[in-house]
Amino acid sequence: MTLVPEWYAQDYELYKALADPAERIMVLPPRDERTPTTQADPWGLHQDVWAFRRVLELRPPWVLDVGSDAWLVALLAQCVPVTAVDVRPLDVSLPGLTPVKGDVTGLAFADASAPAVMCLSTIEHIGLGRYGDTIDPQGSERACRELQRVLAPGGHLLLSVPIADEPVTLFNAHRLLTTAQVQGWLDGCELAGERRIVGHDLTVWCAEFVKGAA
Repeated sequence: MTLVPEWYAQDYELYKALADPAERIMVLPPRDERTPTTQADPWGLHQDVWAFRRVLELRPPWVLDVGSDAWLVALLAQCVPVTAVDVRPLDVSLPGLTPVKGDVTGLAFADASAPAVMCLSTIEHIGLGRYGDTIDPQGSERACRELQRVLAPGGHLLLSVPIADEPVTLFNAHRLLTTAQVQGWLDGCELAGERRIVGHDLTVWCAEFVKGAA
């Protein structure tokens, strides 16, 4: 038998005393979320805000997103048309949003066809099987090469990835990459801006690249 916390019992008795006697009250398991501040993923929140702001500033005709957070692409699509590619595509119907099933290592888009590309917290997972993708030790590199291939000359790529001083693979989870690795895989692009988000024991690198002329 689960003991009911004292605070819960007190709150329940107080609510009953204040409520209309006719109100129907159902008792559920205690939910204690009385934290001093609202909790949020320190990396996801800040990287999503960074990318959202940059897309609104750039105002591309449309954005090709690969693997970013569902809330981000759904909200962004209300401002700029978004084609969202994922091995597990979004099963939603929203204005401005076109979900597409696809693999970042083999995107079904022509060379230099996307005016802007966004790929947040995705390339580090590619090839590790976590999301049903094909096992591939070169998955992160192949992903970067594909993102660069489909990006139009002069187009912007917004990318985020966890980084470390030395690369390491945490199998079935993610890789920690180096900034030099990622820049080497995006050798047709120039780094146009960056920021680092540090939280707990992880550093996420948010990098904006611009593709050079063909």
